Amino acid sequence: MLLPLLFSLALAATDGNARIETPRCEFVEVYQGQPTSCLVEFVNAGDTPVRLVDLTAEFRGDSVAVKSLLVPARGTAHAELKIDTSNDTGTSHHALRYRVEGQERDYYSDSVGFVATVFDVSRLLIDLGPVSLIEKNRKGGSLRLHSDEDPDARVEKVISAPDYLKISIDKDGLGLNVTVADSAPWGLLDVNVILGLRSARQQRLSVKIKGDVRGQVVPAVNPLELDIVRRGSGPRDYLIPLKQVDGKPLHVGSVRLGGIEGNAAVADCTPAAADCRLIKLAVSDQQPLGYLKGELRIELPDYSRSLPIQVWGVMVGEKTVIKDVAEEMKKQAEAPAVATADGGSSPALGSGSLVQQIKQATTHARPEDPPGNGPVLRWQVANEGLLYGYHIYRADSADGPWRRINAETIPVQSVENAAGQYAWRDQTGEVGKTYWYYVGTVDHRGERKRLTSPTRATVKPKAD
Repeated sequence: MLLPLLFSLALAATDGNARIETPRCEFVEVYQGQPTSCLVEFVNAGDTPVRLVDLTAEFRGDSVAVKSLLVPARGTAHAELKIDTSNDTGTSHHALRYRVEGQERDYYSDSVGFVATVFDVSRLLIDLGPVSLIEKNRKGGSLRLHSDEDPDARVEKVISAPDYLKISIDKDGLGLNVTVADSAPWGLLDVNVILGLRSARQQRLSVKIKGDVRGQVVPAVNPLELDIVRRGSGPRDYLIPLKQVDGKPLHVGSVRLGGIEGNAAVADCTPAAADCRLIKLAVSDQQPLGYLKGELRIELPDYSRSLPIQVWGVMVGEKTVIKDVAEEMKKQAEAPAVATADGGSSPALGSGSLVQQIKQATTHARPEDPPGNGPVLRWQVANEGLLYGYHIYRADSADGPWRRINAETIPVQSVENAAGQYAWRDQTGEVGKTYWYYVGTVDHRGERKRLTSPTRATVKPKAD
């Protein structure tokens, strides 16, 4: 959902006729499943009042009480967006859509905040890949959980899940297993399963289940990714072969296209075959600019069901210049970064090019020690663009178990082209006792990694 939001925000920013500005609204850090809200501000830079209409929460579970709002000349008005974080992880964006009275175009405001989970896994996702319902002994998927934040956290029950998913929880409460039942609908699988937790910090956990459920009739592609569709570039026809898996004659009924301006038809494959049919999709020049998200729904009379095929892409104007954003992001991700900490250092981010983000030790001036008598942890990180903040973990031995001891995330403080330097003191330890510590990072995706190696320190008595 983030791509259409960013595209719409980019369009709004370049519209010279818009008199309403909506500064980004920020909501406080919460754990997944906790309700929160953001007070969205509308600023009228013009000399006449402006009425906003059709205020709508863009994401499922969100809500806004007012549907219309008058913004006074050279003044401001506000609307509270109530935000459902049930399926969020990491830095999360929630959109409020509205129109200016008398205009047809939609505008969007952006509310952003960080949604945490107690578990250390990089993605709360089980990707089943292709799932053939013809195979009776088909494999499922699983996810193992671990938490240095709350070592006692356990999954206790399934709160909500589709009936066609078979879900079991491991005896230790740290594993989830999923298989797809014969009754599952054909097509892409993309659902969230809500689990009940035993944890002092978080009560519910959302795990996304993805896959491609295939029955007797299988499309060559799903989704159909159109990428960039340029208006005025001539006919745009896309072909999707359908195959009957068992080789019997394939009968196709009506084909409906929803969410996209265009049409779809059924044709013979080349070469013609009884078990193959071709779906022809044409995108109209009347399709509005912006994100394309549609669906082909193909009726299969022999099975008394329909087969959905998702269609994705972006419609741009005839003269729109396209920049390679992925290449720019790749360059930024591969920029060198530095980390130091008492007791050693370790990579802060995952595999691939992100490993280079934090990998070399360096020495710089240290910030002043925080007041108190507990052990002080110091660390420094350059190029923190991918990081949201830091957590401190403590254990009675180098082998754990570990537990997070800073109540609030230590936010990233550095500015562009400057290293972030930090000093944090543990004020909760027992005098005379020796503990082990490490500093961990949390990035904007919600993924947590160790930044430093475990280091030992003893709590000293207070100075007289």
